Amino acid sequence: HLEEFARAAAQHLQTVGRQKSIGWERWDRDSDGVFRLRARSRGWRWKMWTEFEEFPGYHQLCDALGADPCIGPQLNMMIGTLMGSSRVEPRNLIGGIVTESWSKTRTPVFDERRFDSAFNKWRDLFEATCFEARTVAVLPGVSIEGDTPLDIDGDHLMLDRLTDTEIAAALSTGLARVFPVDSTIFNGELVGARRISWLDKTVSDPELDMASTGADGDGAFGRRPLDRLDLFGDDIATLLRLHGTGSVVISGVCLLRTERPGMAWHTRQGPSNARGNLCLATTDLSPLQALWGDLCRNASRNRPPSIALSRFTSAFDRSTLQDRLIDLMIAAEAIFLQEDGSPEDRGELSFRMALRAAHFIVDPTRDKVAIFDQMKKAYGLRSRLVHGGIHATTPADVDPVSDLVRLALVQALA
Repeated sequence: HLEEFARAAAQHLQTVGRQKSIGWERWDRDSDGVFRLRARSRGWRWKMWTEFEEFPGYHQLCDALGADPCIGPQLNMMIGTLMGSSRVEPRNLIGGIVTESWSKTRTPVFDERRFDSAFNKWRDLFEATCFEARTVAVLPGVSIEGDTPLDIDGDHLMLDRLTDTEIAAALSTGLARVFPVDSTIFNGELVGARRISWLDKTVSDPELDMASTGADGDGAFGRRPLDRLDLFGDDIATLLRLHGTGSVVISGVCLLRTERPGMAWHTRQGPSNARGNLCLATTDLSPLQALWGDLCRNASRNRPPSIALSRFTSAFDRSTLQDRLIDLMIAAEAIFLQEDGSPEDRGELSFRMALRAAHFIVDPTRDKVAIFDQMKKAYGLRSRLVHGGIHATTPADVDPVSDLVRLALVQALA
């Protein structure tokens, strides 16, 4: 019934004259490998609901769809997941399949291959019991040697080269605004972290109130709610920054959901268009898997404290060296000064923290005296800054502390 109706609709509209052209823009990779925003158009109106409903056979087609044991019970219902749903009416279904079955010409021409593709897409929507949700964190400047993705957590999380569809989604939802138009971000390959989740399908009466659609709270490391893209980005940044082989920048995170094709949204962690310089190889896979497992297990025991991990990660996104040092020292305090008590019991904090750090941290490039001196100096500088003092902070004040805090966290996790 649908195929016959689509053929007849295309043939009829060829006889009524050229329709108004509808244009839109879409990101695509051109033949030279560069992604560009291209204008698209069709030679007919996008949704001709009035015309369709007046075509012969339209009401009989609606009756046939309503009688289908799979499609019928879901028509005029809200179809989606707990993250969101939309109402599917007969005219949406018919109009979508019919217009998608026409060739990309100035006038409608029925194309059997395009019809099969459109029909199968809608059929999958009605037959599905769950939908894929793909969360993608874009990592500009990161590269992976070889052709094999790094499977961090059993196919549910991997570091991989992004597909053209994922790059186009990221560009259309915000990535293009982060980088200048002549940036190499639009050319070649992009690496990202990809998490695959499966959401149960929901079919509900639009007249009834829906249940709460969002997960409460922040979740736990590695198990964030899908609507907390910022925390997913933080988790990936924590993993790679603790790995410690290069700098990491998360330019944004987007979510691609399959229950309504084309839906995606994006959050950016900062206004910077900076790039990292991390190169990953297959030899990094086992250490990354072990570190990810340690981080996920830490979520239930809070040792080291989660505040130490979050402050260590946020330090790299700070715009000034002073703010970065303050974050790093908050992380160090959370690791080495956890005891409660009166202020007198916590006296000589700089000495106590530096001494504990020197005895705990194993650093092949520094002895215990050097670690003690570095951490004591950093704590004094931190105290000066947070109490309004002025200091011309340099990378030499911050980088060694960053390395020591990273080692402390990795060793505490293990």
